[in-house]
Amino acid sequence: MSAVQVVFVLISPLTSTVTGQEAKYIQFGGTDAADNSGVLKYVRVEYAGIPFSVDNEINGITFGAVGSGTTIDYVQVYRSGDDAFEWFGGTVNAKHLIATGTWDDDFDTDNGFSGKIQFAVAQRYPLIADQSGSNGFESDNDPDGTTATPQTSAIFSNVTIIGPLATASTKINGFFQHAAQIRRNSSISTFNSIFTGFPDGIYIDDTKVSVAKATTLNYTSGRLSFENNLVYGITGQDIKGTNKADIEVGLRATNTFLPGSWGDALINAPFKYSSDIATGTFAGIPDFTYKAGSPAASGALFTNAKVTDAFFDKVTYRGAFGTENWAAGWAHFDPQNLPYTTPGAVK
Repeated sequence: MSAVQVVFVLISPLTSTVTGQEAKYIQFGGTDAADNSGVLKYVRVEYAGIPFSVDNEINGITFGAVGSGTTIDYVQVYRSGDDAFEWFGGTVNAKHLIATGTWDDDFDTDNGFSGKIQFAVAQRYPLIADQSGSNGFESDNDPDGTTATPQTSAIFSNVTIIGPLATASTKINGFFQHAAQIRRNSSISTFNSIFTGFPDGIYIDDTKVSVAKATTLNYTSGRLSFENNLVYGITGQDIKGTNKADIEVGLRATNTFLPGSWGDALINAPFKYSSDIATGTFAGIPDFTYKAGSPAASGALFTNAKVTDAFFDKVTYRGAFGTENWAAGWAHFDPQNLPYTTPGAVK
């Protein structure tokens, strides 16, 4: 990766929408799956998340039916007041995403989103979570779990979700929930990824679906895949399901679950935080590259038909980072102490 000279920093506005006119700000859609909404590359979005309307905050980045002709690469969302990245429908693909200190969910997929994501990392702060319940992944087909098409079927590979727990005794916000909650008839798929440090691990949830066991049936039919992932450091249920008996054998056969082993067994420095969050040994710049000799250093598989196409780089490691720290030179993990004073010099 070549050196980056300039990074655009997007900061949310300080004013809300006009009361009673919220609907006109949320129009999106279209019929061109390959539509091009432009390029978002080497961008940081910091401190977004003001209330849009009651119980409806702005995400770090919201993708509303964005097409696959759009380029999304090397984008960080820092301290979003709601979700970091949320996709409502669309086909847009993305690589090299960072979610840092998110309030609610890190990667949220809804309403038929069918894009592909590779190389994405989320790092949670132990005491920051949302009363709605904070997850690494949250995915719905739609709010009522209907059979509406297109069905949410995004494909993720090489994701690292670092939850709030560095050990079983870490003090965390009580609103943290799941490393991945897949619910409401979603059929997203995840491969070659790391999930660590949450109260619960993977949750395939049928509590709100229009057809009985719809989300579970997506898994048992193969529409929803969760394969070749490392799920570490879970203090509650590492596999959770409304119909757990239908999913547990398959998930344990195709993934590794080690509830008593934590993120630092896989990653070099996952528990370094900004100076306004942590002091002492926990303050500093995180390093998400894999630890030499750890299970994350090898074992990636791209044999499932969902990840064989040319979009996915066929790397050997699991998680978002190999030995190259692709966050270096453009991402920032302590912007409270970064002077935004000289145009062109901010990095």
